[in-house]
Amino acid sequence: MLSSRSDGRLIKSLNSFSRIVPFILENRTGSMNQISVKIDLENTLAYLKKHKDISIFHILLAAIVRTISQRPSINRFVAGRRIYARNSIDISFTVKKQLTDDSDETVAKISFSPKDTLFDVASKIKENVSNAKGDFVKADDSLAEILMKTPRFVMRAIFSFLKILEYYNALPKRLIEIDPFHSSVFVSNLGSIGVSAVNHHLYEWGTTSLFVTMGRIETLPVAKINGEIKVIKVLPLIISCDDRICDGLYYGRSLKMLEKFIKKPALLENAPETVIEDIY
Repeated sequence: MLSSRSDGRLIKSLNSFSRIVPFILENRTGSMNQISVKIDLENTLAYLKKHKDISIFHILLAAIVRTISQRPSINRFVAGRRIYARNSIDISFTVKKQLTDDSDETVAKISFSPKDTLFDVASKIKENVSNAKGDFVKADDSLAEILMKTPRFVMRAIFSFLKILEYYNALPKRLIEIDPFHSSVFVSNLGSIGVSAVNHHLYEWGTTSLFVTMGRIETLPVAKINGEIKVIKVLPLIISCDDRICDGLYYGRSLKMLEKFIKKPALLENAPETVIEDIY
């Protein structure tokens, strides 16, 4: 079995318990934890009023990128029952070409720099969404079209073989680059179609360890210290995570950081002073 991969490096300094967990919890479905949060948007909505070219989706993805740059362990993945540190920050999300029931959809996969600002992230999202909605045919869509022309038994054989290659770290680099299921995070923006956030599963194919669903903005009554009731607007998020890549304390602190960046998007206007690298 090869220990090197094009998309990550093997973490060799993990303790024995962390390294044995992927042998106990063999797949992502059985290793999945989920958490639901509702983030106060008072400051965020005020910020958006001043920046008309920025959306709440831009802020969410920028907050994810910044959090990963400071909390790199959430960018790990399990392959071949080994834990790897991902070499890049890649986020995938579905794009509907038109908001109709029969409209085609595709998946955008964007690579970000850990030093990207909110404006860098917004620019990359706009460019990729524009391409996805146009006539441009992405490489992964072309590959899917070719595969769907094969008989089912051939398709099953192909994916069985690809899973073996994945296990032994022999999957072609080009396939990993274009495949949206080999990404740091998969995000579903259900709020864009007026739907609440849902509990989404992790994918068994690929290496994505985090799935984030963003629902429509909601109003929520909260009790103040003096007993008064205040109605606030909140952003509902449901996050599914692979429990094998880091512990609950690390996940919890990472979530707190993500919430901070969403509540205070001005913090994302400048590049981070430092980028934290994962352990070796």
